[in-house]
Amino acid sequence: MARPNKVGRKPLEIDWEEFDKLCAIHCTLEEMAVFFGMSPDTIEKRVFETYGVKFTDHVKYKRGLGKISLRRAQFQAGLKGSVPMLIWLGKQILDQKEPVLELRELKEV
Repeated sequence: MARPNKVGRKPLEIDWEEFDKLCAIHCTLEEMAVFFGMSPDTIEKRVFETYGVKFTDHVKYKRGLGKISLRRAQFQAGLKGSVPMLIWLGKQILDQKEPVLELRELKEV
């Protein structure tokens, strides 16, 4: 039996490699929808069809990979001698803090 012709335009495709890159740089669902020229609902549906997980779960995982890349870049900047980055990393990772002077100590200075 011959299959009837489908009506409507051909469904838009998602380049999953590009999708994962957008996730890694923390793009929102709405931004991704604009990028791919489709509705946010369609993207959520396609993620579930392709990966069998909710959009939010897939994006959370891919954003974690983006955070790893960002952390690597921060460490590289610090190791190259970026003083602000070294100070920031020291505070974030090594729990270093700026010394807090008491009010009476400030009057003596």
